[in-house]
Amino acid sequence: LGGLPACPALREMLSALVATSTGTVATRTLPVLQPSAAGRWDSSNVASPVVLLPREGVAGDPWRMFYYGSDGTWSDAAATPFLPTGKCGLATSADGLTWTRATDECVFAPGERGAWDSLHVGVGDVHWNEDGRSLTMYYLAAGDEAVDGAPAGIRMRIGRATSEDGGLSWAREPEPVVSADAAEGLFASWPRVLPPALTGGPWRMLYHSFDGRRWRAFSCRSDDGGA
Repeated sequence: LGGLPACPALREMLSALVATSTGTVATRTLPVLQPSAAGRWDSSNVASPVVLLPREGVAGDPWRMFYYGSDGTWSDAAATPFLPTGKCGLATSADGLTWTRATDECVFAPGERGAWDSLHVGVGDVHWNEDGRSLTMYYLAAGDEAVDGAPAGIRMRIGRATSEDGGLSWAREPEPVVSADAAEGLFASWPRVLPPALTGGPWRMLYHSFDGRRWRAFSCRSDDGGA
């Protein structure tokens, strides 16, 4: 997406590959989605897409791409962004190659001032629920909690939100579902979630953290439906 390195070899490697229903493969030179016009919420960058294929048996159901981006600021103008996070958007496609933003506005924004996710948010993973109609998103976020020697917004945690309208609007849970402990590092972020259909057991979440010296990956499990 936006901000790809200029290296030709890397761009070629990242060329979009989309398997169609007939089993053939179509290609398109990246990017398939770029930052929007100046003044929009995602005018500075777009990053970290999570793509959901059309649902089987649902006529006209589009491909959905959830992504995060910003206009170069975070919700607190005093905080200087050090990540491309900020807010979350949604784009749709009929073929997985040509994408159109579902709305000019973001679909998920930071929480209210003082909340644990008040400064910036970023989509981590999105899944259709068992009912086939609603969605669950696991997202990374932070408020303005101070951490000695670190920039504002680094104390990231993992939250959970649900949508009943295909991802256009979301209801967040009030507290994070995963927080890093001191032995892991400064934050818990960038979650990827495996439901029981893929694990054959409980829900599993993979996420990573940074302790000031090294990046490490961690995992956790849920026995209550991913909550």
